[in-house]
Amino acid sequence: MGIRGHSNRYIGERTDSSQYLQNNILALTNNKSSSTVYTWVNGSSFLNYLWETDTNNSAFEINVNYNIKVDESSGISRNQYTEESTGDITDFNIKNDSKNRPNIIDFRTSYEHVFDTTGWKMSGGGSYGLVFNGKEFNQFNEMENEWILDPLFTNSYDYTEQNSSAFVEVSKEWDIIGFRAGVSGEYTSLDGYSNSLEKQFIDSSYALLFPSASLLIEPNEKVGITFSYNTGIDRPRFSNYDPFVIQEDSLMITYGNPYLRPEIRQTFGFNIDLFYKYNLSVNYSFAKNPQSNLSFIDQSTFLVNSTPWNAESNQGLNVSLSVPLKTKWMSAWNSVWVDYNKYSFTPIFGRSDFYNLTYGFWSYANFFLPKNFTLTNRFYVGKWGNGERKAQVRVHWGIRLTKKMLDNKFQIYVEAEEITPFVNRFEDFAGNYTGSSSNRWTFSSFRLGLYYKFGRLKQDAQIEESKSGNSDRI
Repeated sequence: MGIRGHSNRYIGERTDSSQYLQNNILALTNNKSSSTVYTWVNGSSFLNYLWETDTNNSAFEINVNYNIKVDESSGISRNQYTEESTGDITDFNIKNDSKNRPNIIDFRTSYEHVFDTTGWKMSGGGSYGLVFNGKEFNQFNEMENEWILDPLFTNSYDYTEQNSSAFVEVSKEWDIIGFRAGVSGEYTSLDGYSNSLEKQFIDSSYALLFPSASLLIEPNEKVGITFSYNTGIDRPRFSNYDPFVIQEDSLMITYGNPYLRPEIRQTFGFNIDLFYKYNLSVNYSFAKNPQSNLSFIDQSTFLVNSTPWNAESNQGLNVSLSVPLKTKWMSAWNSVWVDYNKYSFTPIFGRSDFYNLTYGFWSYANFFLPKNFTLTNRFYVGKWGNGERKAQVRVHWGIRLTKKMLDNKFQIYVEAEEITPFVNRFEDFAGNYTGSSSNRWTFSSFRLGLYYKFGRLKQDAQIEESKSGNSDRI
């Protein structure tokens, strides 16, 4: 059993300046200042029980998990708009307070039976998950230097999700070949009640099956080839179900969608391992009902409405290669990956098919120099994107030189991080507009450090994280 938690508190201020053009002519300027206070706590606990039922490693397992998140934020946004043609100035000031309390309880049980020495294995089990969440959002308008609650944009709701599932799987290994095949099924029920509207806004359920299979071929101990097929589900985040309007500023309105469906994904994979070092992986995936943002701008007022919606499909091809290198004077881990995705949208999005190519190269290398010096080089170059955004190439580069003394108990090091600092630049694509943005958060830094080890280092306690498939949704 175990329990752990972590939290943070953020207080920040920010200024922004935006320009809006019509036919390449400056029409509107916005100068914005904002302040934010954010408190976040994430706690989890678990209980595992394992019973080995025979001498063939057959085992019965029970796993119970509990996750809670405390999410509170308060922000003030002050906007001043200048209409360039007339010089008219308009102020728009709002304050938002938000509270969120998602809780997740999971109970899982499974049994794997090993049939003597034949190599056949069969496993099965089931689970039950309960999610309950209470969310509150309050918006205030500034009137005569006082914040007045706006009932039109103030709301609270309670959300409950129940999930029951069962699975069965069989596997067998021979001398050079092995296989694994299974199927899981689940039933999910959703319920949402608005305290503000005093009515139910989510009442739905669905049942799904997820087959999977893999084939492993090992012609010798230095080569392994795997073919796989998997199906899975990606559920929306809880906040995306919230149907109420949030007005971030006078030019941005967002709201959730209680009719969102989960994304269903199928993946076909090929993987080859050589000499326990080199790895090549190729995967093709097809997703139905992927979530995207339905976003449109009013050309006369520049008001943007944005809400999550289910797109048509997403097809992706991923290729990754890992190549470690090791000699007497150096040890390096290198990997490269390439993703190509096609995003297809339903007619409501007003968008044609969208294509995106992303890639990355990562290298971490240690060079062992004379006199107990070590030079560490960290290098990454990559391009990121999704169905709504393309980013320019980014480069991260850092070097560290370490001198080891007294049998490595004492070290002196000097390092440089972000040797080539960059500016993030993005292109955004939506229903009837495109946009570009840039920001910078990386700067070159230099450090000089001393390290000394006292006594013996004890091993960290091995506390297992929650096995809940919902934990990343909060």
